[in-house]
Amino acid sequence: MLPLYTLKTLERHGFNKDQIDIFVIPDEYKTYKENLELNPHYKNLIVGVPGLSEQRQFIKDYYPMGQHIFFCDDDLNVFKLKPSVSSLPQIVQNMFFLLEAEGLHLGGFYPTNSLLFMNDRIIKGRIYIVGAAYCCINTKETDTWESEKEDVQRSCYWIKKDGAVLRCESVGISTKYLKNPGGLQVTRTNLNILAASEKVFQTYPDLLQAPQLKKAGKPDAYWDCNFLKAAKIVVSQPTAVLESTNLEH
Repeated sequence: MLPLYTLKTLERHGFNKDQIDIFVIPDEYKTYKENLELNPHYKNLIVGVPGLSEQRQFIKDYYPMGQHIFFCDDDLNVFKLKPSVSSLPQIVQNMFFLLEAEGLHLGGFYPTNSLLFMNDRIIKGRIYIVGAAYCCINTKETDTWESEKEDVQRSCYWIKKDGAVLRCESVGISTKYLKNPGGLQVTRTNLNILAASEKVFQTYPDLLQAPQLKKAGKPDAYWDCNFLKAAKIVVSQPTAVLESTNLEH
């Protein structure tokens, strides 16, 4: 999936291959190396550790403090951009600029790719940052404790730590959430999703609603944690040009 989805997507959007590091678990290093050697759009294959939450922490420990890290899952097939957006690399750069300016550490994108719901804005508030693709300024802090609901845990951690997170709503993400083989799909059940949802709710009851069954009555229904409604602030239009003269302010 990696060369067919995420690498092709990043290449299509104009990301430089020298910026891309790929982290794999030890048991799969050989397979990845054999399949990626002929793919020109990757820089470095790095052996990490098993477990989604554990691998994210390994990646943060791998990079220096203050590093700008753009995390991407291996099955991203679309970044949907509003017509007003010039390029995804520019948006990512803008997000890191705004995170630094606002004194925040976590930012992300709209969790679906429907233009009907996306907006030409970057908002700041107590909001969900989906784990499929997000930006963080590295502190090496442990912001999740388990792989289920790890993006909800991360969002809540940084909301409590910084007071808010950023979300660019002019970029939407498309991935096969909870459907691809491998990874968490091997061990994921509705019961452990519910257990993780209950745990994160009990940890952050001032930020989250009690777990609810999403798509109730359908075979693919699963337990979800939604954020309580809270005020949001529009921080920046994502297409704003950051002139060098503005960087002092």
